[in-house]
Amino acid sequence: MGPPFTFGVEEYLVILQKRVTGVSERGLERFVLRARRAAGLRGRVNVLVTGSAAVRSLNRAFRSHDKATDVLSFPSALPSKGSRKAVLLAGEIAISADIAVQTARVAKSFGFTP
Repeated sequence: MGPPFTFGVEEYLVILQKRVTGVSERGLERFVLRARRAAGLRGRVNVLVTGSAAVRSLNRAFRSHDKATDVLSFPSALPSKGSRKAVLLAGEIAISADIAVQTARVAKSFGFTP
């Protein structure tokens, strides 16, 4: 595997460790920005697209589940109500490209399209 592709700005960071056919870096970057705004998130959102082995390792380390999954989300601790502390990180998401592709194939077989 080659080096990961990292791109983003202060609002988000996308790390594309595993490429997915039909998903461009720029398209994923635009999606993350729109989703962040639609959810009304303040603070940075980090997104990792990687393989099932890496997601399994994260799931084992942070959730004590020794299995791969499609998506893991890690919300940031928010400042207490009334706090003036800025929210620097809204949260992080890890996506298994392998499982996402499998899920898309199954959905397509049932007539679902993106």
